[in-house]
Formats: sequence, structure tokens, C-alpha cells
Amino acid sequence: YPKRKKSVKQNVVQKLNTTICPSCNAEIETSTRTEPGMIAYLSGLVIALLGCWFGCCLIPCCIDECMDVHHTCPNCRAYLGRHRR
Repeated sequence: YPKRKKSVKQNVVQKLNTTICPSCNAEIETSTRTEPGMIAYLSGLVIALLGCWFGCCLIPCCIDECMDVHHTCPNCRAYLGRHRR
């Protein structure tokens, strides 16, 4: 069987991304921050509906794969975009 290659796009989005800021026109590595995405909230809701509501429903909000990644410019703090999960 041929080996599957990892998606380059996924690796770039999760880590720092080198780009040119449209606001200050500087070549930058974006600053990133994460926050729970829609998939985290939906997973938590499903877990709660299944009867695990004693904090277990909050576990998806701590998993990196369930987080949205927000990119900003470190120079001018302009918001550059979000990678949704």
C-alpha cells in the first residue's frame, strides 16, 4: 500500500505561518492563539447528552484538534484570519 503523506496545509496552519501582512506590508511569522471551535462545543454537547455531564463534556475544549486557530500580525496586531475546525 502506498504511504499517505501528511497534509502540508494542516501543519502550516497549526504552527507559525510566514506571510506578508496586508496592513503593514512586513514579512512576518503570524502569532497564533487557539480557542474552542464548533466541533469542540458539539462534541461536548453529545457527551453531555450521553450522560457524562460531570465535567467530561468539557474535555473536547482542551484538545488541540478541536480548536480554531486565530492568526495575527506580531508587528501591527492586525487580525489575519482563522482556521476553523
